[in-house]
Amino acid sequence: MGCKARINAVLNVGGGYTISKVILDHVHACSPGKARHFRCFKKVDARVAKRLEINDEAGIRLSKNFKSLVVEAGGYENCAFREKECRNYIDKARRLRLGVGGGVTLCNYFEDMQKRNPEFYYKIDVDNEMRLKNVFWADARSRAVYESFGDVITFDTTYLTNAYKMPFAPFVGVNHHGQSILLGCGLISNEDADTFEWLFQSWLQYPLDVKCSCKLFEFRGILCRHALRVLTQMGQHTIPSKYILDRWRKDIKRKYTFVKSSYDTTSIDDARRYDRIQNCFYELCSNASKAESSCVKLISQIEQLKTQYPGIADHDTSNTVDTAPSTEASTPRVLSPLVVRSKGRPPSKRKVHPAEKSIKKSSTKRRLHNNQVELHFY
Repeated sequence: MGCKARINAVLNVGGGYTISKVILDHVHACSPGKARHFRCFKKVDARVAKRLEINDEAGIRLSKNFKSLVVEAGGYENCAFREKECRNYIDKARRLRLGVGGGVTLCNYFEDMQKRNPEFYYKIDVDNEMRLKNVFWADARSRAVYESFGDVITFDTTYLTNAYKMPFAPFVGVNHHGQSILLGCGLISNEDADTFEWLFQSWLQYPLDVKCSCKLFEFRGILCRHALRVLTQMGQHTIPSKYILDRWRKDIKRKYTFVKSSYDTTSIDDARRYDRIQNCFYELCSNASKAESSCVKLISQIEQLKTQYPGIADHDTSNTVDTAPSTEASTPRVLSPLVVRSKGRPPSKRKVHPAEKSIKKSSTKRRLHNNQVELHFY
């Protein structure tokens, strides 16, 4: 056939082999029945991947799912993949697939935990479809014990107890009692080099805590030069966001200036219309004030609008009286809720025990007898 594709190896003195020549160009097409076993031909294209995911979500078993693809291709020799590749892809898709709202719920939960305790730290990694891929978190207690017992750390990914088959990767340390302590947690989609690199970078990017004896940040909200020097020495070239308070930020939306402090004329129609127009301009002014170009453009457009809406002297200044019928009479009278009857017999209708009745009767007779004796004596 004249095919020159070959690999030549030379035996060394030490008993090993050295590849001396490699020619990969073939003059003929590869056999489809055998070429599909080569690694370079084992691929699952986008069409097959979509079919596998749809059938898997519908509950079709993998064996039937693969056989349907074989029948569609016209035989095993025409398939560029084996059942093992399909199984690996389905396992990977299941690990990446979260339940409906699961990723959003996790993000909301982490945000809520960080609002409750600013020392809570988390980092989330997503794929191209914005689907949760990897996540790392550590609470305040884990960060506190890391400062004292962070010299020895173990890392393990043997836990697969969640529904998404995502390996659970805890960072575990040892305290002074020889007990295991949790220093951080992670959920990863794959156990490859890129995923582990992201996880360890997230672990090393713990937000640093700096405290100085001058207490400048505690009193005035500004980091001192000593704290900035420590951050630089620790390799932190950006100030953590928790040390930049909102009062010093220029990009913050200062909506407290929009609060209305007057309470008069709120029932007048002109004031109501004024408030409606003003509320529409709040967001517009807040967005346009971020850049000089947008600010100038908005001012020019407002100047053009002024010519379309002249002063009140050019309009009809007559006041119109609202003739709509009053709805006070038609408004149903709101009644109080029904009183809920408490458990047991009412106090006024308490059931009396026969012994109590006899005691009461005897006491009444004794009282009447004493009164009669006193009257007879007098």
